[in-house]
Amino acid sequence: MQIGDPVWIFGAGEHGESSATTLAERIDTVGEEILTRLTSRVRRIVVR
Repeated sequence: MQIGDPVWIFGAGEHGESSATTLAERIDTVGEEILTRLTSRVRRIVVR
């Protein structure tokens, strides 16, 4: 992996990633907290 390579932090699982809800359950919180803790330094691309 190199700087600039795309990564999937969470999503629908198409790339092996977990959902925000699954990640939240692992750390005993809610999915909304996972989403709101991302800083503006993380570039977001929403794919539908």
